[in-house]
Amino acid sequence: MPKWYKKLMSYYSIAIFVFTYYFVYMIVYFTKFLSLDLSAIQIVFGILTFILCMGSFLLDLLFLVPFLANPSKQLLLLTNECNPQALIESMEPVYFKLKSGRIIFITSTLYELEVKYMLAFGYLENAEFDKALTIMEDVCSNINIVKGSYRKILYYSLLSNIYINIQQIEKAKFYLMKAQKEYAISNSKTRSLCNDLLNTYQYYIDMICGKADEPLQYFSNRLQQSANALEHAHTYWILANLYRNEGNAEQEVDCLKKTITYGYRLYITEYAFKALQDKNIIVNPAAPLRYKNKINIVFYLICLACIIMMLIGCIPFFVL
Repeated sequence: MPKWYKKLMSYYSIAIFVFTYYFVYMIVYFTKFLSLDLSAIQIVFGILTFILCMGSFLLDLLFLVPFLANPSKQLLLLTNECNPQALIESMEPVYFKLKSGRIIFITSTLYELEVKYMLAFGYLENAEFDKALTIMEDVCSNINIVKGSYRKILYYSLLSNIYINIQQIEKAKFYLMKAQKEYAISNSKTRSLCNDLLNTYQYYIDMICGKADEPLQYFSNRLQQSANALEHAHTYWILANLYRNEGNAEQEVDCLKKTITYGYRLYITEYAFKALQDKNIIVNPAAPLRYKNKINIVFYLICLACIIMMLIGCIPFFVL
């Protein structure tokens, strides 16, 4: 099983251990001191100890565990490293266990749908379109269990993107329209996150249908807005094709090389290699891209809170 899944199960085991320990701890001490003549201060301290114990457990289970082992972080293998094979290897074993019913996540909606979404994304960028389509159709058929518009927009737009890649434009329009409806009722934060994504997919469809104006200008501008290596690679690949159609061989070659630079192991990188080979141009394979984990202050504050609460909870209140 992949590392992120093993970490997730380990953190859940720790959380359950913490809960069990404190539950037994409180039973033992409350049972022991029920027969004693306790002061009001001792009783209050005992109740506070119990609250701190349970608070530590809840912080661990609801915030710290999902933060430490959130499968969504594996998507960086694709967006930042452009390595769909690595993402597939990270998600596929868990997906098959989910499918067989041998895994039940504590937060099933989040993890199960996220695993399927990311695996489908990996299949898409690995040119395994049939597999990606099957999974995302399943995800979108159960989308009503998802709360909030943000993930619904991501799921519908990915399915639309798959249909764009297999040239089923009417279905691509249908699911993009669903994503746009969710966008219309979403909050300002979701709109800021999804605006470029939906506009780009809409432009893809318009371009395929011959309704797009100045595609060279549009995708040249997109390079300035691209947030990661995956977006850069796809934008350069589209520009290479546009320049080829215009007969601009110099710009085409330049964009093909940059597709390879950013694309690493995407399927479009293989197409770029072949296009350059047809022109008798040899280029070296791109070096793998590596992303750096950012330090999250909230994570460390939660850790500190858990430690403090656990230490206080270990002080028997009868010593005061």
